[in-house]
Amino acid sequence: MCPGARRRTAAARSGGAAAALGDDGVDGMGGRGDGVSPHSGRAPKLSGASACAGRGRGPTAANARWDVLDAKIKSYIDLSYNDKAGGDRSTAVQHWVRFCGVMAVDGMWARPLAANASREEALAEEFLVMQYACFIVEERGCSPATAEKYVSTVQGWHARRFGCKLAGGMRMWRLKALLKGMEAAQGGKRPKKKRLGVKPRQLATAMARCLGGSSALEANWRAALETGFCGLLRGAELGTATGESWVPATGMTREDVSFRWRGGREEAVLNVRPRKARAQCKARA
Repeated sequence: MCPGARRRTAAARSGGAAAALGDDGVDGMGGRGDGVSPHSGRAPKLSGASACAGRGRGPTAANARWDVLDAKIKSYIDLSYNDKAGGDRSTAVQHWVRFCGVMAVDGMWARPLAANASREEALAEEFLVMQYACFIVEERGCSPATAEKYVSTVQGWHARRFGCKLAGGMRMWRLKALLKGMEAAQGGKRPKKKRLGVKPRQLATAMARCLGGSSALEANWRAALETGFCGLLRGAELGTATGESWVPATGMTREDVSFRWRGGREEAVLNVRPRKARAQCKARA
């Protein structure tokens, strides 16, 4: 048995890990009392290890000034990320939080390791990261290259949020071998798809040339193309994936469109079901 394999919970041993890690199987984020749903779009409330508040200071006016500085330090660290929220809203971190809530023995997604930790403990933490990478590929339908990027994102987030990298900062050689092996099992590196950018003026010219808008069908096509362009939607999010048929429960319907007034203007709100990977789409359908 690999070191760290015993860190699985009873749910994982009984075969319930995949169900518990699904879209509707986890209510909280696994952060011990944060009470944030992974579908709420809100970042988990970090505590303890991430707080910058000093210790041993009483509630005096002078110490209140230090508390303000502590809060500013944390806010400045949050602003160093692209999402301006400490990186907690990134997809990789959200998956890590939910994953640790099921697979980690203590259910904690903050994994600081003491400087005097044994090699057995470090290898156990490495094995947890390996399980996370395997989960991203096998359960979420992502490529090994994407799993490697996810691990890198979590590493950087963990280092800046908690002051240390995963597995105590050790070189995770087995993780590299795992990613390389999964890539080889899928036939090697996938060729990068060539993506061609489309400018708004080009789209308008093409629609005017091919879709005049004189009929209801042409008008619907124009509306669909403009909506997909403005919303940066994937084809399977706007319509149906290749080889699939439209299903009301998962496909877009008129009920997904609503209107509201905001700032003196009427806005159209479109509820979209995320469809990132085709294998992931089939698993969710």
